[in-house]
Amino acid sequence: MDSFEDLENPPISIQNVVNNRWLNLSFKETAVASSCWSVLKQKRQHMRVHDGFIAHFYSVCEQVSPVLAWGFLGPKTSLHDFCCFFKDQVLFFLKDVFDMEKVRYYSVETLAEDMLHLLHRRSELLLAYLGADSHSLQHIKSCVTATSLTTTDPNSTSFPPLPAPNSTPPPWKRQ
Repeated sequence: MDSFEDLENPPISIQNVVNNRWLNLSFKETAVASSCWSVLKQKRQHMRVHDGFIAHFYSVCEQVSPVLAWGFLGPKTSLHDFCCFFKDQVLFFLKDVFDMEKVRYYSVETLAEDMLHLLHRRSELLLAYLGADSHSLQHIKSCVTATSLTTTDPNSTSFPPLPAPNSTPPPWKRQ
C-alpha cells in the first residue's frame, strides 16, 4: 500500500524525467526502473536477516516494481490501465481481509482458507482482465493448491459459511 501511495507523489527528480518532453520513452522507462532498484538496494542494506522473507520479497519487488512504476508514471497505455486495475484489486483484497463478513478469524486454518479463497478470486479477476482462457485459470489454481476453494464465477461474493454460534469465539472476544 505504501508503494501505491509513493507512486501518487513520486520524487521530484522522477517527475522531472517523466515530464521532460525532450527525453524518449525508453530513457524515461530506464530512469524509473533505476530509481526503483536504487530504493530497493538501499532497503536491502538495512535488513537484519539477509536470507529471510523480506529479502525474498525484495527480489520479487526488483522484478515487479519497475514495471508497475512505469505503468503508473509512464504514458496512458494499456499497461497504465492494467496497473490501475491491479492496484484496485490489491486494495480490495486488503479491504476484504479485514471484513468480518468475508473472513473468519476463528482459527489459523479458517483464516488461511478464507484468505486463499479471496486471493483466488482476485487472481481470477486479474487473469480475466488480461484475457486468459479458462485452461490457464485451472492450471494456475492447481499450482497454488490441491484444494479448490474458488468458485466458477470470479465476481461471486459467496464465502464459506461462518461456524456455528457455539464455536470458540475469536481471541479478541475471549475473556
